[in-house]
Amino acid sequence: MKRDEVIKLFGNKEDATCIGGCSDVSDVPNTAMPFPDDQISDQQAELSDVETNEPFELTCSPLQSLTFSAAEKAFHRVKIKFKTKKRKSYGLINQNGSYTQLAYLLSDQCPQTIKIAIFSGPDKTNLLDKREFTGSLLQQWADTLQFFEQQGLTNPADVTPEGTNEQVSPYPCTAIREGLSNALIHRDYHGEASILINILADRLEIVSLGGLPKGLSLNDLELGLSVLRNKRLAAVFTRLHITEVCGTGLARIKASYQTFGMQPQVSFGDHAFQLTLPSLKSAESRNRQPGHHLSQNEEKVLAFLANQHQATRKAIEDQTGFSQAKTIRLLNSLISKTAVQKSGQGKNTVYAVVSGSRTSG
Repeated sequence: MKRDEVIKLFGNKEDATCIGGCSDVSDVPNTAMPFPDDQISDQQAELSDVETNEPFELTCSPLQSLTFSAAEKAFHRVKIKFKTKKRKSYGLINQNGSYTQLAYLLSDQCPQTIKIAIFSGPDKTNLLDKREFTGSLLQQWADTLQFFEQQGLTNPADVTPEGTNEQVSPYPCTAIREGLSNALIHRDYHGEASILINILADRLEIVSLGGLPKGLSLNDLELGLSVLRNKRLAAVFTRLHITEVCGTGLARIKASYQTFGMQPQVSFGDHAFQLTLPSLKSAESRNRQPGHHLSQNEEKVLAFLANQHQATRKAIEDQTGFSQAKTIRLLNSLISKTAVQKSGQGKNTVYAVVSGSRTSG
């Protein structure tokens, strides 16, 4: 896509205020230029991590005519000169003097993208808008955070230095930053599919390539165990103060929701990972109709159901720690307030939040 087409689709960024660790790279244009095939040696073009037993990051980039405007500005922000010696130490240049796949990802010519889809409701039937961010992964990270802030989805000022949460936007800043950086660091770059971000009325989904690392379970990840798929990319993000690579990302995301009685959800497919962040505004809007006050325990049940979309009574008991009798009483109360609906019979009975319900506090 040409630069003028990008500006036409996404708008000119000259007047935009970027947020996050790389806020000063948002004005870097995407300057991807095709490189003649005859200038790439067959040996370089055919290298792969399978053939060389090297990590993907260190295999030879298929494109050797690379520029690093965004990366240079990001390193300059933390007072590091992005010279040849530094590029070699981080793994952007191999022993033969060629650019690696890691260099390709950090270059302005990076082929990977982030795609964002915005929907009007809680499902994906009515698409309102879409965006696609290109260029260096560092540029994409900064552009995506900037877009979230411009859309009013997150705001760093929501959490005070003293730790008192005064949330006014739908998603905690920590959850957004960690979720996005984790998707970039841990994705499988062998595939060409973009990172997908779906923004719905009640949640935000971040989907990226790459299933669970071999030998690890989801419980292992929640305990803080971490196997880095892209160690050198993670090292760059850490050096630029974008993230902390200590296996704490998921814990930090969940901690940012604890004040609100809600929890993000993590799911894995064979080749993909999805992080679902519940919207705080969606939960808040259900608690605003006069005459239907919710107790703290009812809010806890409702928040869980809002995140799950539907659940059995047993699942609610396990999540909340309430007894069977207490859970039944709370569910019946929520049903009477038209906040929750019941469907199915016997063991197939499930409970779900009533679409558009507005119960109050």
